[in-house]
Amino acid sequence: MDFRTELVDCVRILSLSAFEQIGYLDSLKGDIDELALDFHDAYLMCSQMLQRREITDESFAALTALDQQLTSMSGQERCQLWTEDALYSSQEWVCVRSLARNALGSLTASLVELRSTQ
Repeated sequence: MDFRTELVDCVRILSLSAFEQIGYLDSLKGDIDELALDFHDAYLMCSQMLQRREITDESFAALTALDQQLTSMSGQERCQLWTEDALYSSQEWVCVRSLARNALGSLTASLVELRSTQ
């Protein structure tokens, strides 16, 4: 799987409903923090992808906003955000899903745009 596909998959999972995210995590036998960890691993390649023009500036900005939101939720003092109840009810996760949908839309559009110019 290439980095763009991995990145799109991670963002898509972050855009899912809490119910769908729990189902995804159950299938992996993973914890809620897997959602952020998987995205962060993919996000680490974004600046290189931007330099290689594999993603657009707009997509990079949307992905950075998503990464910043997830980072703001980390730390021991915010551990209550990494529970099933929080996935369903916290405004932070509502924001994550919104930012992920925005990033996913931007990524999808930019991949089509970049393919048409190649």
